[in-house]
Parts: sequence; structure tokens; C-alpha cells
Amino acid sequence: MNIALTVIVGTLIVLAIYMLAKHANNSKGYKLSIHQIAAQRYVSQGRFEQAKFEIEQAIEKNPSDSLNYYALGVIYYNLKEHNKALKNLKQAVLIDRNNWDAWFLMGRIYYERYDNEKAIKYFDKALGANPSMIKAHFGLASILFERGQIQEAAEHYRKI
Repeated sequence: MNIALTVIVGTLIVLAIYMLAKHANNSKGYKLSIHQIAAQRYVSQGRFEQAKFEIEQAIEKNPSDSLNYYALGVIYYNLKEHNKALKNLKQAVLIDRNNWDAWFLMGRIYYERYDNEKAIKYFDKALGANPSMIKAHFGLASILFERGQIQEAAEHYRKI
């Protein structure tokens, strides 16, 4: 399996898990909108433009739902439009500071841009929201290892 496909499949899984977790844990009985469900279906088929349209419709109807901005950020990430992804991910965490997946994806984007300072910042924020987030520990460990900070990297590797 090539790296691009692995990233897409991984991102799809994260999006699906986040949507299910939000649905299961919301004490107000959160229900996915018809647009969110359609977007999930399109994303699973690799039809990101259609998914983007559906999430934009969901945002129009409910602009205060952080899930919509996170989903749009994931879609833009898969479309390789990282500036738009960051804009939507930042909106998601503005609404829900505990959205560790949004914090993580921002860190990943900065890591891919070789901006390790910002990557560290966002991986740390992801861990602040979810201290057991394996991907964030791995991201931090990778950066620290590259910098020769072996002891600090080892601390994060042990948590994986």
C-alpha cells in the first residue's frame, strides 16, 4: 500500500471515529445531520469535492458545530489544500478546545511543512486534550529524535 493511500485511509478512520465518538458521547443526543452522513459516504468513496459540498451545507445550517469544521479540515487536507485545512481546523478548536484530532492534524500539517516548532506546539495541544493520543506522542518523538534529543524522544516512544 503506498503512503498516500495509507494517509487517506488513516484520515478516513480518524474522521469516522471522531464522528462516532461525538455521536456516542454527546449528552444532548447529538445526531449526525444528513449532510454529515452524506459527507462520510463521499469521503469513504474518495469523492472529496462532493464531501466538501455536503459539509459546507452542514456549516450553513449549523455554524457552531465544531465537527463540521474538523471534517472540512480533513477534506481539505486530503485535497492537499493545507492552508484551507488549517483555517477550518483552527475554527474547530475555537469552538471545541478538546478536539484533539484537530490539534493533531494541525501538528501533522506543520510537520509535513518542516515547521517543527509549530508542529510541536500543536502535538502538545493534542496531548493536553488527550494525554494518551499515540499519534501525537509519535509525532513529538520523531521531531525530538531528529533533533538529537534522545532522552525526551524516548519518553514519548514509551507512551506509544
